[in-house]
Amino acid sequence: MTAAEPPSQIGSLHDELRNGLVDSAVRVDHPLGALTTYSVGGDARLFVEIESSSDLTVLATVVCCHEVAVATIGRG
Repeated sequence: MTAAEPPSQIGSLHDELRNGLVDSAVRVDHPLGALTTYSVGGDARLFVEIESSSDLTVLATVVCCHEVAVATIGRG
């Protein structure tokens, strides 16, 4: 399965995140069902998996420069 191209409105956000984080941590159209207890959920247009506090700092810095809705999911 190949990654879908990011929609134009999140394209620059996607690019900035991939420049600051490990490429595999940033995914486009990532299914959320497998991450939740009841296996429900659609696809996240842009999904970022945080592994460290420095990843969180990069994410927060980049997202602050864009008008984008953010949902934080912890243990689904």
